[in-house]
Amino acid sequence: MSMESAELYRVMTMHMMNSSSPLLFQNGSDAENKSDSLFSDLLNVLLISIQKNSAETGDLNGSVTPYSASQNTTDDALWQSMAQALPPLDLRPVHHPGKQPVAEPGGYDGLIRRAGEKYAVDPRLIQSIISAESGGNPSAVSSSGALGLMQLMPDTARSMGVTDAMDPAENIDGGTKYFRQLLDQYNGRADLALAAYNAGSGNVDKYAGIPPFPETQAYVRRVLAQV
Repeated sequence: MSMESAELYRVMTMHMMNSSSPLLFQNGSDAENKSDSLFSDLLNVLLISIQKNSAETGDLNGSVTPYSASQNTTDDALWQSMAQALPPLDLRPVHHPGKQPVAEPGGYDGLIRRAGEKYAVDPRLIQSIISAESGGNPSAVSSSGALGLMQLMPDTARSMGVTDAMDPAENIDGGTKYFRQLLDQYNGRADLALAAYNAGSGNVDKYAGIPPFPETQAYVRRVLAQV
């Protein structure tokens, strides 16, 4: 049997980093402590074997090379004992409950296209609004209470016939319908409609244009730049 020390180190490190390994639970059950002790004893024997072999062969890299048929048999038995002392590696993927998956805006192409055709709004503009409003997260809720992909306020959602603002299909339909109304209100000017979408029609009317709010001005530039 032959095994490089680098490979040995990799195998041992994988087991030591495994969360289920008894090496990480010093105050565990008696069975775990016994397994820990057995593994440690076997590991010490193996390391001594490597050092002895390196000294005898002059191999400074510490590789384990065959001595004889009887020595190989002993090594194989040693490795089998170590394998039995170690718990199996848990290679299942780690999941983090509570984190909402975030979809790219492009993941809703079909819904965006249908809403765009229904309300005569450029689909690229709808997608850009979604990106700016929620980053494509259908579960997004702002500090002001705006909901979903297109960040509809509850009153706006109800007025657009949306019963579940967290549902992507309803949210995109309602948000696009609302934006269509703003486009009509401002004679097709997308910049003013976007400003009203962000800051409200009252502010656009008050300032007779895009309000002098840094957030709103940046929002309008950002959305239009992606179309």
